[in-house]
Amino acid sequence: MANFSALTSASIADPASGPRQILAGIAACALILWTGWMSCCLMSDHESLKLDDAFITYRYGRNLADGHGFKYNPTDREPTSGFSALLHVGLSAAAKITDVHPITMTRGTNLLLWMSVPFLMALILTGVLGMNWPEALLAGAVGHLLLSSLDEFGPHMASGMETVIWGVIHLACAAWATLMLAGRSHGRVAVRIAGIAVMLAMVTIGPEGPVLAGLYLATLPLARRVLPEAIRRPGFARTWTLTAVTLALFIGALITWQEATFGRLLSNPYYVKTDNGIFGPISSALPGSRIVLEFVSLRLVPVTALLLISAWAARVPARVCYTFGLMSLPLITIILAYARVIHETAGAFRYELPILVPAVIPGIMLLGHVTRDSGRRMMTTLILAVSSLALVADYDADCLRWADAPRFFGTTWMNPDQHHGPLAALGMDLAETGLGQQATILLSGAGSVPYYSDLRAIDWIGLNNNTLCGRDPLTMEQVWAYIGEQEPDVVYSVLPPASPDSDHRDRDRAFWSRGVQRTLHGRGSELFRQWQREPLAEMFWREMTFIRDHCVFGATYRFDRKLGEDWMLMAYVRKDSPHAERILSVLRNSRRADYDQDLGRFYVNDPRTLR
Repeated sequence: MANFSALTSASIADPASGPRQILAGIAACALILWTGWMSCCLMSDHESLKLDDAFITYRYGRNLADGHGFKYNPTDREPTSGFSALLHVGLSAAAKITDVHPITMTRGTNLLLWMSVPFLMALILTGVLGMNWPEALLAGAVGHLLLSSLDEFGPHMASGMETVIWGVIHLACAAWATLMLAGRSHGRVAVRIAGIAVMLAMVTIGPEGPVLAGLYLATLPLARRVLPEAIRRPGFARTWTLTAVTLALFIGALITWQEATFGRLLSNPYYVKTDNGIFGPISSALPGSRIVLEFVSLRLVPVTALLLISAWAARVPARVCYTFGLMSLPLITIILAYARVIHETAGAFRYELPILVPAVIPGIMLLGHVTRDSGRRMMTTLILAVSSLALVADYDADCLRWADAPRFFGTTWMNPDQHHGPLAALGMDLAETGLGQQATILLSGAGSVPYYSDLRAIDWIGLNNNTLCGRDPLTMEQVWAYIGEQEPDVVYSVLPPASPDSDHRDRDRAFWSRGVQRTLHGRGSELFRQWQREPLAEMFWREMTFIRDHCVFGATYRFDRKLGEDWMLMAYVRKDSPHAERILSVLRNSRRADYDQDLGRFYVNDPRTLR
């Protein structure tokens, strides 16, 4: 083949070497099994990490499976688009139907898809470089292990979010585009079906999915100037056109469905995080730039520099480098777009892995190029060196610990009820009231608490509430008039009550206390850091006065100490709620609540004094 110049012009060195291929195949299988077991152990190590945001999707999935449609509360009058990935909602609905905990379902799907990564990489090497399958699979297994050794990999696998699923789908999409550039088998039915499948999956994995899929398709014809012979091979135009038309029709149908179902094209998170009519517009032109720059500087810049140096050392033709540079345009476009959006994912930038996985393709191509013609000794040295580097970098001690109980560490992630944070604990306590949708809770984190309690939730952040999402501008008077109409029976808050008889936040010592001000300036939420200070401060003050004037203290639950000892979750119960006695009885007899903390040490107004 001549499509990728030096990368694709030569054949495998010594292609008849049967023993070499057998050894490569055995080594590849062993490395893949090792990485799979290591991935399971990592999930078990991070089993307690269950991001609250994931339970938003789980609640949507459960309600969808129960026949309520796309509603966050089954009793809502209209659907809400508070989820980020339609595919993940469908997976969560499947978990409900099959009676599997959705976090176990998500983790299992993560593992299943993640184990396909070395095979996708091998497909690229065989299709583009013409490598034999065993040696291509071995090179792919090395890349798989390197990705699995990243610090963020374990948390992403265990978090319950769709991050890993998204990353593998993105890799499949980029792999298909790379194979199309190589000019291999354009006319095959399997290639066309695969292209359509990965593009449609990309569209349903997140709001940037349609943009990424469209960018990859648009980039392929642009490669005409770099690789004209690849683009003009028989079958390319027909395959590309069929995929593009199918993608356009699917996106059009999705837009029509979105408008018909939710009455709007854009989802609630868009208004919450970019153009909020209640707490915005956002004060910064690029509110996500801090997190994006951190990721780019720590991950993408070193990877890019290493690839360029390696390409120069391997004497890869400039035209090949230009091709991969062109194929990186979709990634660059999306990264720039992320800088414009507030990233609120429970303290984690979950876009790292989906961006980074496809970025490994050029590295795998280089590894294949070098090892293909370098002989068995060079290939063995590279494989051992890279594998050892991945293992020694982070998991030397962990591997020894996992080896003491390999089955235990490989399966603990399957037990979703082993560890629970304060939000899940409160949700489980409220579930014991048996009230379900009869009672309403006001909160600012619509994840674990509504999922476990099944109470009707009012999320003043707005992700799951069409009135409060910020699509339409509202004053604080209008916001609290709406909240008052809902008559919340329970309020969960990290704020103490306002001081007795204080009539303005400027004159309230509780509002100006260190804990409240730290929270106001972004502790625990990137949204708070980026929203306009005045309306957010007024929202905090209104919540504190509502708690003081209308509620009694129920229970306290402790958060992670890294956010400070004054970072507690308080459950307050409305005094005149018809369910107050029932709720208070459960909360005050809870085995999950923390009654040992002296809240007077941390708060100007001790929340326990509300009786």
